[in-house]
Amino acid sequence: MPTNKNAMTRYKILDELLSNQYHDYSLNDLTEEVNHRLEECGQSVSRRMIEKDIHYLEYEGPFQVLIKRYSKPAYDYDKQKTVSKQCLRYEDPKFSIFSKTLTDDEEYLIGETLSLLGQFDGLPNLDALEGLRCGWGVKRNDRNIISFTKNPLEGTRVFGELFTVMRRNGR
Repeated sequence: MPTNKNAMTRYKILDELLSNQYHDYSLNDLTEEVNHRLEECGQSVSRRMIEKDIHYLEYEGPFQVLIKRYSKPAYDYDKQKTVSKQCLRYEDPKFSIFSKTLTDDEEYLIGETLSLLGQFDGLPNLDALEGLRCGWGVKRNDRNIISFTKNPLEGTRVFGELFTVMRRNGR
């Protein structure tokens, strides 16, 4: 199987390792740990692949992460002496590529969407959005497009079709 088939799995593993502020991982350590976790899939990667993955996370991909490189003294048992170990980790200890924050534009659009959907009061399919709307802090719009205390069209598709026709003619 080509190595890029498990790229997202490698990114997930690297993300966990690079955000661990209590362990100092060198490229060799990262390669060893990724291979250990990929063992169950029957796959392995080279140090060069891990270097390419880190380069992609840092410069080429959509993530644009800031990775801190630093030296740490370590003992080399083969050479029987203390050496300088080159380690990597995220600069921001709380950063993760899998938990990106929303931009201001994205937050605005979500708020506007929830506000618009909040104007359809009393529809059973949209009741779950009430909690989401409150969680986002979107105020209730007093101007409802349609409001039901009891939906007379429940169980039919008439309302959806009617709303689609109204929306098309309103443009």
